[in-house]
Amino acid sequence: MLLSVTTMSAQDVIVKKDGSTILSKVIEIGTSEVKYKKYSNPNGPIYTIRISDILSINYETGEKEAFGNDASKREFNYIEFMNSQENNMLDNSSSSDDHTYKPLSQNRKYSLDPNDYSFYGLSYTADFDAVEDGVYGFEGNGFSSNGFGLSLNLGWNFKSSIAQSRLGPSYCVPISEKAFAFVPLQAVLNYVRVDKKEKFIFGAQLTPKIGLKFGRFVFTFGVAFAWTDGSDKIGTGFNVNLAYAPNN
Repeated sequence: MLLSVTTMSAQDVIVKKDGSTILSKVIEIGTSEVKYKKYSNPNGPIYTIRISDILSINYETGEKEAFGNDASKREFNYIEFMNSQENNMLDNSSSSDDHTYKPLSQNRKYSLDPNDYSFYGLSYTADFDAVEDGVYGFEGNGFSSNGFGLSLNLGWNFKSSIAQSRLGPSYCVPISEKAFAFVPLQAVLNYVRVDKKEKFIFGAQLTPKIGLKFGRFVFTFGVAFAWTDGSDKIGTGFNVNLAYAPNN
C-alpha cells in the first residue's frame, strides 16, 4: 500500500463528479475543458474532458484544484482510486456513449497543427530529363494553424549560369504526426547568363509534395509542373528537401 501511494502521488489525478478518477498528466486547462494524457501511456493520444464534469484535480506536486461547488466537502479517496484504475485502462470503445473525451485520431485539432510542419532547409529541383542540371538552393515553408502559408525558394546552378527565385502561397494538410502533404503555387523568376548576355525569364510552378517529419528534421519530395515565358509546353520535374522544423 505504501508503494502504491508513492506511485500515485507522482501523478495528476482527475476526480470526476460521478466519483470515478483518471490517472493522468494534465497538459492544459482551458475555459471549458481540460486536456490530458493517460499516465499509463505518456506518449499516446491527448484526451479532453469537460470542466463541468470535474470535481477536482490532485496534482503530482500535492496541490489540489477544485472545480465543483461541493468540492470542499470531498477528499480524494485512494481506495476508490485504486478500484477505478482497471476501468480507466480500458479502451474508449468500451464506453462509446461517453463523449467527454476523444482520442487523438478523432480530435485532430488538438494535436495536428499545420504550423508544426513549417520548415526551412536545403532543396534541389530538376527536370526529369536533365537530373544533373537542376537548381540547388534554400527553401522555406511557413504554415498557419488553418493550413495556409507561404513558400520561398532561392536557388542557383553555377554550371548553367542560372539564379532562380520562387515565391507564392502554399497549403498544408497534416496526415499524421510524422507525415503531411502541402502544395506550393509559386511565381518564378530566372536570371540567366548565356554568351555574355543576361536576361530574366518569368514563369510559374506548381509542386504537390509529401513530407515526412522525424523529430525536428523534415524530408519532402514533390513533382513539379512548371511553365516559363516562351515555352509552348508544361515542363515536369521533381523537388526534394532536407530541412529543419523549428516547431515540434
